[in-house]
Amino acid sequence: VIFGAANFYHTSEIFEKTTQFSYLSEREREITFKTENGFYYRYYKILTSYNEKPFSSRLEKFFADNLTEYPSTIQPIKRFNVYPEVMLVLGSFYLVFEKMITSLNMTFKECWDVSRGPGFPPIQSCIGIQEPMYFYLNCIWFLAAITTVCIFLTGASLGSGLFGGLVAVVCFFFNHGESTRVQTYPPLRESFGFPFFMMHHLCITKVLQSQQVTWQQLLALSSLTAAFLLSWQFGQFVVLVQIYVIFFLHVMHLISFNQSLCLALAICKHIVDLLKMKLGRGSDFSSLLYLSQAEFQSLPSLTVAGYSSTLLLPSVIVAVTFCILHFLRSLFIQRQKQRAETSSQSDVSSHVPHVYHVIMLGAFAVMAGVFMRLKLFLTPQMCIVTSLLASRRHIPIKQTSMHAGLLALLLAGMAVQGVSNLKKQYDVSPCGGLAETEELLNWIDQIQPEGAFAGNMNIMASILLSTERPIVNHPQFEDEGVRNRTMAVYRIFSRQPAMKVYQVLHELQVSFIVIINQSVEVLGGIWDILEPRILNWTPLYELLVSGNPHPFKRVFQNEVYTVIQMPLKAIEFRPPRSYKA
Repeated sequence: VIFGAANFYHTSEIFEKTTQFSYLSEREREITFKTENGFYYRYYKILTSYNEKPFSSRLEKFFADNLTEYPSTIQPIKRFNVYPEVMLVLGSFYLVFEKMITSLNMTFKECWDVSRGPGFPPIQSCIGIQEPMYFYLNCIWFLAAITTVCIFLTGASLGSGLFGGLVAVVCFFFNHGESTRVQTYPPLRESFGFPFFMMHHLCITKVLQSQQVTWQQLLALSSLTAAFLLSWQFGQFVVLVQIYVIFFLHVMHLISFNQSLCLALAICKHIVDLLKMKLGRGSDFSSLLYLSQAEFQSLPSLTVAGYSSTLLLPSVIVAVTFCILHFLRSLFIQRQKQRAETSSQSDVSSHVPHVYHVIMLGAFAVMAGVFMRLKLFLTPQMCIVTSLLASRRHIPIKQTSMHAGLLALLLAGMAVQGVSNLKKQYDVSPCGGLAETEELLNWIDQIQPEGAFAGNMNIMASILLSTERPIVNHPQFEDEGVRNRTMAVYRIFSRQPAMKVYQVLHELQVSFIVIINQSVEVLGGIWDILEPRILNWTPLYELLVSGNPHPFKRVFQNEVYTVIQMPLKAIEFRPPRSYKA
């Protein structure tokens, strides 16, 4: 509980330091939820906003929404992993809490006026759990605390006591920046899904340690698996890895059929394309767009160096080595005595949880090596496996005092760089770009007539969240239809003729195109790979940002964004042909 409370405070303070959240207006706070963060938060905002519409009317937007993929009408509850936002309200959370404190004439928020300098009007900023946005964030910090508790309990289970849990959770804090992104991007699906995964992980450990599977364990596993899969679209991939590991343990006769069946019962195309691209066997638009983002690139050597500087990597190597050697020794003894009545089967079976976590560590290492984003699985798993160093059965040191002294010395060595890492997380500058984004959103509020917006995925969610204007593409990129829409919209970054791009966008009923100026070269490079035959043509985005190529018209521009207007109709005038006499 103490470590959970510490992580609750740690993540919330880093987020406050990074964003200056308590001094921002509501619109500025929404702007801090960049890319898909704002996309998910919008559904929470729909349910918690007190307007003229009744609650049932607000709930209908989860089943019929024509703003998110205009002009199509979709079912968000079916298409997106917005169950956490729904459950935060429908599960007797915010709305019940708000009604309760209102009936008791209580208040849990504090407000003050904030002057924002020349050019911007003063605003009133409120903090406290009674504020819908703060309630949302505090639920996320609470889930982050649960993650820490699960790491401690799993480490204690593997490390044969509280010292094992202490080693695991200290490693987690010393490598916090490599373990999670919750303090930077709170609304991401991993902020909701990963705590359920850690509870699921802990439950599997307990099942593997027990001789019999109880219905309580089966119920817990089933519930946690369902919660994990509903919270995060990537969960199915991780659960598949777990099933493979459990199946391997069963094939090797390390667990019983009942255990493997229980875990299997409890326990997508673009992923394959990504892997092909990583192996150099494919180069489609979706894969190139994914790989242009840092989190989908390979694990950098700087991260590995960070693991070494905190002594996490050397500790894991030692722990895995001793675990494998001890397991092989027990397996050899069992086979020597397999005909005897006093077979050492139980001794080998007691190693199964450790073997499971070591294999999962290997799987997560491969996954993180391919896609850096998946290091959020690797780093906590490394911390958990390090807890094996606290187990007397795996470390050949007979004297308890010497073993404890070596562990204390190890933690002291980790603290040299670990404490510096923690301080570095607090030594951050507030994020920029809020003024330019607010200027863009204020301009959108004022324009007439209202039209559909398309453009960089990173800003589409903010436009939908803050202005409620329809958007054509969005950052929830897992659906094939959205990927096709985004590919069509991103033709503005290619070298194709302006009239051809206009016709494609006109079919999508786009009225305005929003371009992030700093992204044009990267996205243009993707099209250069896909269309090498027209490399000598002038990029369309250069003309859009600096001019008005027919039939497009530039209607807004600041240091960060450029907005292009699409005419309702356009006519292409071709030059007359000349004929020789």
